[in-house]
Amino acid sequence: MKRVELISMPGKQYHFGEILPEEEEQHLNAITPFPSSDLLFSALINIWRKVFGDASVLVKNFQEDDIRISSAFFFIRKNEKAIRFLPKPVTANLYQIEEHKKLKKIDFVSEGIINNGVLPEEWLKPDRCSLLDGKLVCLKDELSETGLDSITVYKEVTIPKVKVHTPEKDSCIYSQTNIMFPVFERNDIETGYYFYLDEHLPTENQEKFLTVLNLLADEGLGGDRSTGCGQFKEVRLTKASIPRGPSENYLSLSLTNPSTEERDAFAFYRIVTRGGRRVNGNKQLKLVNMIGEGSIVTRPVSGRIVDISPDNDGSYRRYGRTLLYPLPSNFEMLWKTQQNT
Repeated sequence: MKRVELISMPGKQYHFGEILPEEEEQHLNAITPFPSSDLLFSALINIWRKVFGDASVLVKNFQEDDIRISSAFFFIRKNEKAIRFLPKPVTANLYQIEEHKKLKKIDFVSEGIINNGVLPEEWLKPDRCSLLDGKLVCLKDELSETGLDSITVYKEVTIPKVKVHTPEKDSCIYSQTNIMFPVFERNDIETGYYFYLDEHLPTENQEKFLTVLNLLADEGLGGDRSTGCGQFKEVRLTKASIPRGPSENYLSLSLTNPSTEERDAFAFYRIVTRGGRRVNGNKQLKLVNMIGEGSIVTRPVSGRIVDISPDNDGSYRRYGRTLLYPLPSNFEMLWKTQQNT
């Protein structure tokens, strides 16, 4: 297993919009704060096509499971100590604590929280955990190892824009929400996104794939890249270790489109609708339901890559493979206590 770090630049903005089924266009204020696995897949395929031409070999590598990727989540590093965040388990909001409203606002928990089996009743205790901007929580020890007392990992900023590219509509001012990494007074702090990569490619394809990964820095991710959003300072590839061994429950780290036989493995989940973008004139990509990050899975599953092209010709595919993170056994308390009340 490897970890791909996308090192951001201070003040850099990113836009990862959602497609809403009832809307014709991208909903510019409905965003996800991180790039999901299907977006990463599309970016890698497009970069390969630009550099090496036909990308069918890379698509085949993904289809045959020679490459599997997670979605990308936030990290922060100082003094060679990094805090990496994962999506909050969807069942965490079932856990009953006095400060339940604060619990619901949390979107990300650190790897330390998951690996040590720290339950939500401790997330808001300042002697045990640190709450960052109300949205992210990590162990107090994780933060102290960086030498920081508190820090802002990311911000949501809303900027005004003018619509001029659609002649059938009147030009008008609208707003767009972006994710922005903060500017720090010191230069020894790194922030950005990271994702897990499990690849078993032959040497020739591996070298090309590494080239594609490195080009993510310049090509960028998300929307508005032509106006300065989306690029990175550096792409860094390192070895990674996900806890091994059998587990009764897993946390999903990617958008997943399960096969019919795999659907019963998803015990708790949220549905995300993807696709719908207009291509080739008036044609529209098919809509597909995906199971979102942070879902609870009871056994290893594979997921699928599905054809969403209007003509069923495979020209557009949605990446729906899953990458799982084992949960400690005590995390069953996140839902079993609620079921017994």
